[in-house]
Amino acid sequence: LSLFLDLVPQDKEINRGDLIITTSLSGLPKNLLIGKVETIKKSDISPIQKADVSPFFDLSLLDKIFIVLDF
Repeated sequence: LSLFLDLVPQDKEINRGDLIITTSLSGLPKNLLIGKVETIKKSDISPIQKADVSPFFDLSLLDKIFIVLDF
């Protein structure tokens, strides 16, 4: 499983090791831990940057999950 953070403006700072969490703006409960930034990809010709994210979970090790339907 690989995750990435996309569409981040170049003027916003992203650092290796930054934590990725949900916000209430996403329609999900806020402050759920997703992962941490591993690598940052910037381009001189693009106004956006991307980051590879290492998830805090390993789906292959899960045998049960709970899905939040309402909060």
